[in-house]
Amino acid sequence: MRRKVTPVLVLVISLVVSTLSVGGAVHASHGGHEAWIIDQSDTTADGGGTLYIYQGADLAGASAGQAPPEVIDLGGAARGLCLAQTGTAPRRPHMLAFNATHSRAIVAFVATGHVLFVNAVSRAPIACIDVGLQAHAAFPAPDDSYVVVANQNGKLLQRIATNFATDSYALEPAATLDLAACTTPNGAPCEGPPRPDNAPICPVIDSTSSFSFVTLRGGGLLVVNSAATPMSIVAEYDNAMVHPNGCGGVEASGKMYINSGGGTAANPLESDLYAFPLGNLSAVPNPPN
Repeated sequence: MRRKVTPVLVLVISLVVSTLSVGGAVHASHGGHEAWIIDQSDTTADGGGTLYIYQGADLAGASAGQAPPEVIDLGGAARGLCLAQTGTAPRRPHMLAFNATHSRAIVAFVATGHVLFVNAVSRAPIACIDVGLQAHAAFPAPDDSYVVVANQNGKLLQRIATNFATDSYALEPAATLDLAACTTPNGAPCEGPPRPDNAPICPVIDSTSSFSFVTLRGGGLLVVNSAATPMSIVAEYDNAMVHPNGCGGVEASGKMYINSGGGTAANPLESDLYAFPLGNLSAVPNPPN
């Protein structure tokens, strides 16, 4: 019998963005790496989930199917830490990312608002922050100074100040951007007919740690100065230009590449890729699209 696993997009993304090189622990100097994969199925009555960690060498060749994972029940120490620090249990670990030095893993829980920080070497949970309604994704800035959280059903973009050297993490309420109630620099409502559903999906941060490209559930995209307090919009795109439910993103050669197309009942699965220029973001307001 096979154990039932909730099939979600995060499993694919985790294999791509969560490939980990930790000095010494996995012999990074010799090309060692780990693959961290999350099963968001409940392991406790109030949540939990399972983290599987594979050694990269075990995944090579024809015997990859027999690779033995390290298995961590997120309904154990991680749940206990979140209960102690927030008063509530985390449910459905959904998105996984690493800071720039790969010393810490960052897990966003999509059925609650918890963001969990984990020591990537010892596997120990370090800190747990509850941002409110729903933490769909939490992306770290390349300079490791903050994490941007997509509070999806809250329609909020939130920021956690981070110091990974001292393991200091703090939610910054003054930085929050309300994507349902805000106004763009061009005077348009952030949420309206050109952007009918501003639930944020993923905030992809550029290499300067200044700007986040925020994909939206109903389509369109907002480029946000995520280092400012409060965070502020510098560029806007409508849903005719950028289709709904993007999440993947990477910067290369002066452009930010963002995808769209995660399928929902309202917006069927598709696959699009967009290239956004990075050179003009400091000029506000940028005209729409």
